[in-house]
This record gives sequence, structure tokens and C-alpha cells, in this order.
Amino acid sequence: MIWCTGFHPALRHLRPLQVREGDGSIPTDRTASTTMDGLYLVGYGDWAGPGSATLIGVGPSAKATAAALQRQLSTPTPIPAR
Repeated sequence: MIWCTGFHPALRHLRPLQVREGDGSIPTDRTASTTMDGLYLVGYGDWAGPGSATLIGVGPSAKATAAALQRQLSTPTPIPAR
């Protein structure tokens, strides 16, 4: 799931996923959630500000997410032995 948060993130709806810390933040490594595989937050983080609401401002975050997804999808998933 890719959630494009912008500079004023709305995260309340993610509460059932139990990925939020006590302060309401979601820990990330660049754009990927560190607590849930497959959750990406584009435009979210300490660096985000009004500039992240523009195409130029969000570009680096979007590119990092696209690269991470490409790596994840190109890595074969092992099939468990029976």
C-alpha cells in the first residue's frame, strides 16, 4: 500500500494496522514502514514540509519508493518445501 501523505498527514485511518507509535508517528526507513512490510508513506517524515506538496518536492520520496518496490518485486519469493 502506498499512502501519499503530503505535508499534513492524515494517519488516523491506519490505526487498525497497529503501525503507529505512542506519539502517533509511524517509524520509517526512508518511505517504507519499519513495522509493516509493503506499507510505504510518500511525502511523510521529518523532512516533509509545504514543499512536499509539490511534484518537485515529493519527487525524491516518490523515486525512493518506486525503487524500493522494484527491488521488492524483482526478488523471487522462495516456495516452501512440502
